[in-house]
Amino acid sequence: MRAHPIRAEERSAPIGRRSSLLAALLLSTMLAWPAWAQVSDTPDAATALGGPLTTEAADAVTDDPTIEALIAEELRPSQPAEPVRIDGRQNPRAETVGGQLRRRGPEPTEADGIRLGTFVLRPSLSQRIVSEQQSSGDDRVFTQTDGRFDLRSDWSRHQLSVIGGGVFQENLSGRGATDPSAEIDAVLRLDLGGPTTATLRAGYDFEREDDTDPNALIGADTQASIHEFSAGAGIAREFGLIRGSVDVDAVRSLYGSARLADGSNVALDDRDQTSFSLRSRLAYAASAILSPFIESQVTRTEFDEEIDRSGFERSATTYGLRTGLEIDLGEKWFGEIAAGYAMRDVDDARLASIDTFTLDGLLNWSPKRGTDVQFGALTEIESSTTADLSGSVAQRFYINLTHVVRDNLLARLGGGLTLRDYYGFDIADQYIYDASAGLVWSLNRHLDVEADIAYERTTQSGTADYDTVTIGAGLTLRR
Repeated sequence: MRAHPIRAEERSAPIGRRSSLLAALLLSTMLAWPAWAQVSDTPDAATALGGPLTTEAADAVTDDPTIEALIAEELRPSQPAEPVRIDGRQNPRAETVGGQLRRRGPEPTEADGIRLGTFVLRPSLSQRIVSEQQSSGDDRVFTQTDGRFDLRSDWSRHQLSVIGGGVFQENLSGRGATDPSAEIDAVLRLDLGGPTTATLRAGYDFEREDDTDPNALIGADTQASIHEFSAGAGIAREFGLIRGSVDVDAVRSLYGSARLADGSNVALDDRDQTSFSLRSRLAYAASAILSPFIESQVTRTEFDEEIDRSGFERSATTYGLRTGLEIDLGEKWFGEIAAGYAMRDVDDARLASIDTFTLDGLLNWSPKRGTDVQFGALTEIESSTTADLSGSVAQRFYINLTHVVRDNLLARLGGGLTLRDYYGFDIADQYIYDASAGLVWSLNRHLDVEADIAYERTTQSGTADYDTVTIGAGLTLRR
């Protein structure tokens, strides 16, 4: 029943009428909001919420404690563009040297927000109409409602942030798959005095597995739902020019049933798993501009069932070591880049170990005021449930460009390449190309009009190319 790791279609159940209800709520809220009438109040477009319209290839990749989160939280409070996650999906959960790749909530915006005691709440609600065309013929037109919130404390010491949201889609025509998701993440930073800080983390994610996932089932109309619960803690301390940190994380992944075309269900609870990760990092502030660092990580993944339905032991231990450089040249250049080595040792002796050199980084460049360029690289070791297949290594390279055309108009361009190399038996490498462009017109600090177009192509020797084109437009209301 396991899919050949080439499949690139999406078939999941419609969400229902919730999208229409939220759309009505958006319209009524805009009409009632006094700030909506202040069309002349136009902020700098660089503060507008953006992001590709709907394609999975344009979703964000961030996680505590990945490179992206470290830069976003430690070097800059917000980014002009968001990186694209590998193959537009978040599972199977696979470890990287710097932590697990995972979708997160929105970055803080420059909107005033709503003060709730010692907290500031910044909510947003988007409603879009999208046309999606696929080479498989599963074309559709659908509405997408995206609700987000960002709640942060305003304390003199310590900080608590809770970020989350959800996406609901409803098909208006066609038979393509809908793609629901939801997430919420809380981070408590404790200033313990002097150069020492501690961090406590907790989160929950929900999504449906994509047909592009190597572990998806062939012939499934609705792929399995995935629930993930995460918790973690870390401590960091500065010793003069040296900064060290240690983090521990746990992730619990639960898989639902997949529905086949004949209406039957296939339980996938044999993929339920728990991962425990320990990561340490040591950085040296060689100057105010450059800080070399070294980082190590070990992750143990335990499956609930020792033997899966294919007769293999899938539990594994992943090791990683990398060294890199933090760069901070002010607004012109900032970020970090690292190279290293990672190995995943699967318990079953019949499955070969996966080892690979890694390249991870996120560099931000601003050649002139109002123009921002983001370069990114990600390496991920992916697990597998296919017989005789140990897993795969996915490497992604991407670039995002944002440019302020005028005070209330922001343009975006993005593109990337993902290479997937399979381990275990002879399967051709898979290549995924994606590109996107969009415009954000800020009517005022609370309301944006957006239009986007995105394209993705999946190629693999011996199979037909798979193309997806998405065009859409919508409104985003922020407070």
